[in-house]
Amino acid sequence: MMTGSSLTCASCHGPEARGGVHVMHMQTMDAPDIRYVALSSEEGEHGSEEGEEGDAHGKYDLETFRMAVIEGKHPNGDSLGSEMPRWRISDADLADMLAFLKVIP
Repeated sequence: MMTGSSLTCASCHGPEARGGVHVMHMQTMDAPDIRYVALSSEEGEHGSEEGEEGDAHGKYDLETFRMAVIEGKHPNGDSLGSEMPRWRISDADLADMLAFLKVIP
């Protein structure tokens, strides 16, 4: 979907991948933290719902990260919000992206 676009992950999630609220195309968006520490956490946007135990969406590994980026799905199969673009990306670039997110403190 986003091939040829000038947008990057940092366009929404920020240069440090911490997410945040911003306006893009006249729409207010609240992009989640996509650092691996957040993606692999059981709390917050990518983990359990407030007041509940266990994972709401599941933890991310390479395959579930691929599902999110390419198919727009959480690890448990729930759809990500419509503001999350679906990307065309090679397996090697996807693995490199996840490796990068793992080293961001």
